[in-house]
Amino acid sequence: MLQREATPPDLIFSDVEMPRMDGYELTSTVKADPKFKRVPVVFITAYPERFLTGERPEPAFLISKPFQPAMVSAVASQALFFQRNSRNRAPRAATG
Repeated sequence: MLQREATPPDLIFSDVEMPRMDGYELTSTVKADPKFKRVPVVFITAYPERFLTGERPEPAFLISKPFQPAMVSAVASQALFFQRNSRNRAPRAATG
């Protein structure tokens, strides 16, 4: 699925319910690869009530179906903003 030579995308949109692999499996696969682990994943679902249960890792970004294009654009902008800011942040030196 992930090609080692591939340039990582800036953002991944994933439906939660898919035939061969659900969104959680996809996210686990992406995050396990060091080259792709910082790529934000946005879940799209018709069942937002299945989230925020505390039973498994929660998505950082979630879009409910049906969705409006403006919502997708806003969430994509927010995800990319946070990704770029976390990448540009220099590690702080420990003081003690």
